Amino acid sequence: MKVFISIIALGLYTQSHAHTLKESMKMIDGDLVNRTELIVKHKRSTEHKSFSLPHRVYSSQVVFEAPLFKQLGKVTKGLSKVESDNLGSYRLIHFSKFPSKTEAKKLLQELYAKSDVEFAFFSPKVRDANLDQRFVSDQEDQQQRVLPTPSFVDQQDYLKETPVGVEAQYAWNLPGGTGKNVKIIDIETGINATHEDLNPLFYLGELPNGIVEHGTAVAGIMVGKKDEVGVTGISFDSKFGFMSRLQKFPAREGEGSDYHDNVARVIEHALTKLEKGDLIVLEMHSYGPRGQFIPVEYWKPIFDILKVAAKNGVFCVAAGGNGYQNLDHIDYQGAFDPEKRNSECILVGAALKNKKKARFSNYGKRIDAFGYGRNVTTAGYGDLYNRGTGRKYTRGFSGTSSATPIVGGTMALLSSIAQEKGVEITPAQLQKAYHNTGVAQVVDEGQKLQRIGNFPNLKELIDYLKL
Repeated sequence: MKVFISIIALGLYTQSHAHTLKESMKMIDGDLVNRTELIVKHKRSTEHKSFSLPHRVYSSQVVFEAPLFKQLGKVTKGLSKVESDNLGSYRLIHFSKFPSKTEAKKLLQELYAKSDVEFAFFSPKVRDANLDQRFVSDQEDQQQRVLPTPSFVDQQDYLKETPVGVEAQYAWNLPGGTGKNVKIIDIETGINATHEDLNPLFYLGELPNGIVEHGTAVAGIMVGKKDEVGVTGISFDSKFGFMSRLQKFPAREGEGSDYHDNVARVIEHALTKLEKGDLIVLEMHSYGPRGQFIPVEYWKPIFDILKVAAKNGVFCVAAGGNGYQNLDHIDYQGAFDPEKRNSECILVGAALKNKKKARFSNYGKRIDAFGYGRNVTTAGYGDLYNRGTGRKYTRGFSGTSSATPIVGGTMALLSSIAQEKGVEITPAQLQKAYHNTGVAQVVDEGQKLQRIGNFPNLKELIDYLKL
């Protein structure tokens, strides 16, 4: 029996999708990668071993080299040895300057020639999954600044009854239905943690300067205060935390300065702050091998740590990406075929208010549900209302960025209700529930379905999960 379990665990990480030298070369040629950050996957664990690059010119430019995952002891207690060794076989290398494209490709060729290397790639460029939105500077009218902020709840269509909204009010009237039992960590670039519509965050990592509107908008949809000011979040009682994808961590002794922006490691760090029933939000997409934005779980280190999250009972919701992509395309090697490879993270597509797929939204079998991807009212930006940095609101938040927290807010409510009742629901069960409930996507007659799942209906979800 033990041998059988080990084979299954190994299969979890060795199914059809694998990164190739050809894929990496294409990404480098398209300038779709960060050439100062290299990830190497060995065929066996290197967690406690040193690592050297095959060419001295590169080694002289290395300023940081270590295991990719640094806190495995805190997040992998339930994993088999095979699964833990898989995570321990990743190495992260940072260079002091960009290797040229020619140098980068030569290095990868040399790495793939090594018998102990499974694959290697330079980290893809990652962006917040929003569409372009106009930023509004702070207003300076002091008389207007002292006026109380009005309520914009009537403009939050997503809070309303089905089929327009997710039936938030129905859930709020149930024990645990305000999200109080759940912690949420949003991972993207930045946030204005002092916005008037946000309660103090339970965790706030290091933030880049000046990039705050996108994360503030996400937080407003999920946890905006329930009062007479501004907006109200779907799961307004949930505890909210934030980690930037540019988060810096203290280095281990002797490792030097750890200044990288690796998403997989940030997710690992988030897991040390969360418990079973809590929620990770991934508000980003990355470039993929076809040169367009795709879900970040395409990249195996991120996929592997998300499987750890699922095994720990931590839920995940992630932007499906604004890449106009059919995720079932052959170029993605089955990476988004849920029958072959499924992180159990809920991937979200974007639709218009008429429930038709937004043109920019990725689609395919792996997209689990959709939210609104155009003109969503929430905190941040300032095009709807602006009385200074902490009093900005928008009615134009868009992309799979706006769709994702709508679905994520419903997930937080379901988890909180389940915990209140003493019922355990797993990420796999929740994913299945979203597939089997909700408001169907609308497709024009004669048009081919570009699947983005269903729009959440909390009444149906609660009934389906027997909560």
